[in-house]
Amino acid sequence: MTQAYTPEDVWRLLAELLEAQKETERQFQETDRLFQETERR
Repeated sequence: MTQAYTPEDVWRLLAELLEAQKETERQFQETDRLFQETERR
């Protein structure tokens, strides 16, 4: 049985996905900054 999604469901899921992607990007930037600090020592 396949779940049927309404257009509202699709937009809500896309919005959640975009928020998760922004958080992932922020974490990558923080990790990169920490690596650069470590390399300077």
